[in-house]
Amino acid sequence: MNLEGVDAQLRASMEVSNISVTVTGPQLWLDELKSSSIRLVCDATGLTEGSYDLPVSCSISAEGAEEAATQLSQETISVTLKPRN
Repeated sequence: MNLEGVDAQLRASMEVSNISVTVTGPQLWLDELKSSSIRLVCDATGLTEGSYDLPVSCSISAEGAEEAATQLSQETISVTLKPRN
């Protein structure tokens, strides 16, 4: 899980359990898919100090990914942003 866009003046903590990703697509493509090609991201761009439930997005960086569909076991995560000390 990657958290992007956190202001340099803030530090972030995430409450994340395991998030499962179900990927569907053509069987031959799925047979070649590597877990390292799947990326989960939350975007904190523009957020200030506080607690947020942020949506999780999933992307697959593999040829043929446009034919795949993904489903996440958890669609949001709790993120807390605090000032850096």
